[in-house]
Order: sequence, then structure tokens, then C-alpha cells
Amino acid sequence: MKEIAQAIKLVMEEVNWVAKNMTVWTWNGSYKWVSDKDVKQAIRESMIKNWLSILPTWVKSNIKMDRWEEESEWNWKTQIKTKQSVFTDVETKYILLHTSWDSIELAWYGQWVDTQDKWAGKATTYALKNTLLNMFLIPTWVDTDDTHSDDLPVPPKKEEQPKKWYNDVDKNIDKWYDMVQSWDATPQGIIDRIEAQWYTINKANKEKILKLT
Repeated sequence: MKEIAQAIKLVMEEVNWVAKNMTVWTWNGSYKWVSDKDVKQAIRESMIKNWLSILPTWVKSNIKMDRWEEESEWNWKTQIKTKQSVFTDVETKYILLHTSWDSIELAWYGQWVDTQDKWAGKATTYALKNTLLNMFLIPTWVDTDDTHSDDLPVPPKKEEQPKKWYNDVDKNIDKWYDMVQSWDATPQGIIDRIEAQWYTINKANKEKILKLT
């Protein structure tokens, strides 16, 4: 195991940190996160240089789907829309390989909530990303443990929610671009997710959002 241990140490020395460059916008604020692409770009070159590779060997998933109907007003008419939310959690196992034939089995957990069909891929991507970060002890600049959940304000009830910035696309165009990038979804996918979880977006703004790439 000496060779693989030395290779892991070299990757830890070469990859000092990965920044949380992505912003995820929610109805009551935003938070920073590190993207899967940034993690893989930071670690991949060093792993190749030090003769390491990682392979997925096992996945166990648990899926919970919720569906409900919601009323919305459009052109002074009440419409009934069917919404859905899919929660997926996965347990994963990987094998870390070295060209000396040394290997180590790794395991992690991932979860994701989505309104479309990307939940499985997102959950496994989340698991692999955190496996890599924690295996090589790579910091991500902003520590989520710095803020305890009990220190965060409880979200207001729906009738107390602030003015919806989703329906002011021109003024908040940067937020929309950030969401498309950070959620790794199509503009239509972003619209569906927001309407399933928070608000109804009017037709004029939907047309503007669908033009984003």
C-alpha cells in the first residue's frame, strides 16, 4: 500500500483548494457551492500525473416522489397544475486504483431534489464530488460547518414571502444566468423547478427565460 499512499499524499500537496465559485439562488437568498466540473478539473490532472484512477463499483438508491395539484391565476382564470418533486439519496462505492496494483475501496453518500428526470445523475455526481474532496482533504474556501442550521432564520409562510424577483427577468438577468449554470439545467427545467417549489412565472418572462443559454 506504500505506492498508493505516496500518490495520495502527492495529490494532497498539489491540489491545495477548490473555490466555491457557483451561486445558487433561492426564493429567500443564495448560497455558494463548488461545482462538479471545478472539482474534477482541479484533481484530474494531479491524479493522472501520480498514476491514480477511480472507478464506481456499486450504487444503491432510494427515491421518493411527491405529486400535488396547485392553483394559479393567469388572465383572471384559475388554472390547476400538477407539480412533482423527486428526492433521491444514493449510497455509492468506488475503488481507487494505482498502477502498482494497490487499491482502496471508498464509500460515500449523495442526495438531490429535482422536478424532472436528472435526480439520479445529480445524486451520484454529488457523491463522487464529495468523495474526491474528502479523500484528498481539499478545502473549498467556505466551510458549511461555520453556520449551524439553528442559527438560520425560519423561512416565512407563503403569504409572508417577499416580492418575487423571478418575474422581473430584465432586472435580475445575472441571477437567471447563475441559476442555469449552477443547476446545470435547461431554462425550461429551471422554470419547472421554481414553479414546482415556489412561484408561478408569468408568460412574458417565461419567453425571456427560455432564450437564455
